[in-house]
Amino acid sequence: MKVAVYNEHLSTAGGGEKYMGSIVEYLVAKGHSVDLISGKEVDASIFDRLNLNMGACNILNANDFGVSVSEKSSEYDLFLNVTYQSQLIPRAKHNAIVIFFPIIPSVKILAKSRAVHGLLRFIDSVRSVEFVSGMNAEEKIGAYHKRRFGNWSKREFSFVLRDRRKKRRPSNVFIHTLPLRGGDLKGLIREIRVGDRPADFSVRGPVIAVPLRLGQANDVVTVRLKSVLESDRDGRELGIFITGVSERGTVLTRIGSLLRNLLHDVLTYDYLWHYETVITISRYSESWLKRMWNRDSRILFPSVDTDKFSFSEGKKKIIVSCGRFFEGGHNKKHLFMIRMFKRMYDAKMLTGWEYHVCGGTHPEKNHQEYLGKVKKSAEGYPIFIHEDIELEALRSLYAEATVFWHAAGFGESEKLHPDKFEHFGITTVEAMSAGCIPLVINRGGQKEIVTDGIDGYLFDTDREMMAKMAKIGIMTDEERRAISARAREHSDRFSREAFATRMDEIFRTINRTGQDD
Repeated sequence: MKVAVYNEHLSTAGGGEKYMGSIVEYLVAKGHSVDLISGKEVDASIFDRLNLNMGACNILNANDFGVSVSEKSSEYDLFLNVTYQSQLIPRAKHNAIVIFFPIIPSVKILAKSRAVHGLLRFIDSVRSVEFVSGMNAEEKIGAYHKRRFGNWSKREFSFVLRDRRKKRRPSNVFIHTLPLRGGDLKGLIREIRVGDRPADFSVRGPVIAVPLRLGQANDVVTVRLKSVLESDRDGRELGIFITGVSERGTVLTRIGSLLRNLLHDVLTYDYLWHYETVITISRYSESWLKRMWNRDSRILFPSVDTDKFSFSEGKKKIIVSCGRFFEGGHNKKHLFMIRMFKRMYDAKMLTGWEYHVCGGTHPEKNHQEYLGKVKKSAEGYPIFIHEDIELEALRSLYAEATVFWHAAGFGESEKLHPDKFEHFGITTVEAMSAGCIPLVINRGGQKEIVTDGIDGYLFDTDREMMAKMAKIGIMTDEERRAISARAREHSDRFSREAFATRMDEIFRTINRTGQDD
C-alpha cells in the first residue's frame, strides 16, 4: 500500500511527533511504501532524538510539491493526517486522521448535523482555490460585529486554482486583502508568477487581480513581497492579511463561495467528515470528540519506550517534571509546580529534596519570555532547569528520581477549556517505567494512566498535592519500592508491543472495508 503520513510540525519533535513516528515505524515494518510529509525541511537526526527507527520511509517537504498537501494526497492509497488540530481535507483512496484533541465548535448543533456537513461537502466540491504554502493559521481581525476572517501571509505565498472544466476561457483570479494602513499595496509586491512565468497584475484598492491565460488554470500562483511586518507578540513573519481568493467561474463556484462566507463559523468543522477512520489517543479525547461532534473513533494509545528506561534501586530525593516550555495552549504549569515545591520546601516538608524541571524550548519571543519567568522563579532553591535535555540525560534523571510531577491544566476549567489538560501523558508513562512514583493532576488523560494509591497518586487541589507528597516523603523504603514496582509493571500497558497490537486491529478494518463507522 502506498501511504502518506502528514505531520506539519515535525520539526518541533514533541509528543505528537513521537506518536506519528511510532505509526511510521509500524507501517514500514509491515512492508508499506511510506512518504512522511512535513511542513518544512527537517534533519533526519530528529528521529534519533525521538528514539525512532524510520527505516526506508521517504521524508518530503510540503513546500517542494508545487501543489497543496490536499491535492498531493490524491496520489496515495492511504493518507494519514497526524497533525495537531489540522483542518486539511484529504483526497486519497482511504483517509484517516489522528485527533489528539478535537477543535471546539462554536455552534455545536451544526457541527453535529449530518445535513449541514452534506451541504458543506457540496461547497467543497465546487471550491477551486487551495493555498499551497506561505500562510499562517486562519484568524479573525476586528470587533465581533465587524470581524474579518482570513490568513496573514508570509513574505512569499502561493495557491493553486484547480480546473475541473474541460474548457476554460481566460479569466482573472482576485486576491482580496485588508487595506494597508498608510501603505501602498502595489508597491509592496515584488512579483507575481503563474507557474514558472512572470504575470502582469493590477491592484485596485485592497484587491489584487492576476490574469490567467488558457492552460494556466492548474498552475501555482506565487506572490513575493518586498517586505513584511513582524508581530511583537510571537515573532511571526506577517505579510498581507488575505480575506479570500476568488475567480470568475461557474455559477456553482459563486454560490459555493457565498455559502462559504455565510457559514464560516461551522466550515472549520467540516473537514472531519472527509475521513473514514478517526483515531483518538485516549478515552479523554474520545469522549470529547463524541460530545462535540457526535463522531465515534478508535482509541490508539501512544507507544511509549517503556523498555528503554532503566530503574535504579538507589533512588534519590529527586522530583522530576518533563514538558515543553511554552506559553498558552495546554501550558505545562511549570510556574505552579515550582511554586508548590518552594512552598513545601519552606515548610520543611522537602528538606534534602531537589526538583528538576526538563523540557524543550521554542525560539519565539513570548515562549522565551515564559522560560525566563520559569528560571527566575527557581532562583534561590534546589530547583534545576534543563532546557532541551538530551534523551540519555533524561533517562539518567528518571532512573535516579523518586517522584514525577505533572500538573497541566491545574486551575483551568475542564468544562470551559478541556483542551488545556493533558490529552494523554507520555512523559508520565516514561517516568513510571523508570520506577518514578507519579503525583499528577486528576484530570484529562492522566486518570487513564495512574490509579490513585496503587501505582501513584492523583490530586485535585494544591492542598491535596501537598498532602500526598508529604505521604510519599514519610514512606519507608520498602513502601516506596512497592508502589514503584507497580508503576513499572502498569506502564507496560502502553508499550510498543501493545501499540502494534492496536494498530493491527485498526488496519484490518481499513484494509477490509475502508470504513470505520
